[in-house]
Amino acid sequence: MKLAVEEVIAITLDNVFKVNRRLEIMLDQPPNEQFNSRIEDTSPQNLTIAMPIRKGYPIHLDRGARFYGKVFADGSVYHFQSSLLDKRIYPLPIWIVSLPSDIKKLQQRAFVRVEAMVPVSIQILTNVNEPSTLINAITKDISGGGLRVVSKKPLKLGNRVQMHIELPESGTIETSAEVVRVDKPDEDRSLYWIGLKYLGLSEGLRSKIIKFVFKKQLEYRQKGL
Repeated sequence: MKLAVEEVIAITLDNVFKVNRRLEIMLDQPPNEQFNSRIEDTSPQNLTIAMPIRKGYPIHLDRGARFYGKVFADGSVYHFQSSLLDKRIYPLPIWIVSLPSDIKKLQQRAFVRVEAMVPVSIQILTNVNEPSTLINAITKDISGGGLRVVSKKPLKLGNRVQMHIELPESGTIETSAEVVRVDKPDEDRSLYWIGLKYLGLSEGLRSKIIKFVFKKQLEYRQKGL
């Protein structure tokens, strides 16, 4: 039975972690910055990846220290954990890292959702796609596929809106969206939980949201939440 499990893991690694695939690396320490990298080489014992760089300088990480990452493979995104085994500067700056563990696929239609409070401005689009009165709200949770906001004003299911999401460190994300859920958790208060699904969001902007979600996940994990 143990052999069968090892074979499954090996197939997963071979299929996902291939040379030249793009990585995003996040250190397991504040301020939880993310850095670009790529897979340079693979072996049955470890991976060799491009050393993450910040403003032209190599990122410092102690040997044995854990980090988190994402690998982009055939249109899918996989989260994983690893640790630094060794590092070299010459002839190319590289990290030699342990084989990834805790590998989880982020499904395109099942984006990870995290609780987060982010300012959002919303305008309902009319039949001629003209925006209406501005509604200011705060997100309750957010994902790469949509978000839920807390608003003092209700919206109707099916409403098409234009949103501006003030994402920390990434600036304003502008996108169209559709109202897919409306809840009133407390009948005695004029507050509504409104679920919105992004419409026509570019993959570049979606990637910024996913990075924010990934960073929040790590922060919560470090706090034991």
